[in-house]
Amino acid sequence: MTKFTSKFSKKHIRKCVLCGRPTFSPKSPHCRRCAHFTDCMNNRQIHKDAVKRIEGHVRRNGFVCEYTGKKLNLTDPKDPFYFSFDHMIPGDDKSVRLTFTLLNEMKSDMTFEEFKYYIRQFARFFDTGKEIIKRKLKFWVRLAPKIS
Repeated sequence: MTKFTSKFSKKHIRKCVLCGRPTFSPKSPHCRRCAHFTDCMNNRQIHKDAVKRIEGHVRRNGFVCEYTGKKLNLTDPKDPFYFSFDHMIPGDDKSVRLTFTLLNEMKSDMTFEEFKYYIRQFARFFDTGKEIIKRKLKFWVRLAPKIS
């Protein structure tokens, strides 16, 4: 019986710089999953400082939401917990955080502090029935619909 030998011996297999899995090619710094993830950051033109911070978060914690610690789905874009990039401060490319689509959609046009405030207001309303105390949102830019 002969052993299978490949062009690259085990000592030459490179590990992904983000997750430690084997890279998908000898010249790539990433596995397929992390290559897709980093391509998404590049396609969204996330600021390089935010990219470095997000990659550091992934190296330390894995693919989990920076806000909640919830494990992220990296394979099914239809899942509400599929990974997403949120501007902690709307419009600020340096403040981008790794989160999931559901939270990102709910938080649209709000800072994280405003989002936390309204989540607490909704929880209080659902628990006690107390009125929601409105606050002006700094980045709320929704326009009223045009009536013809």
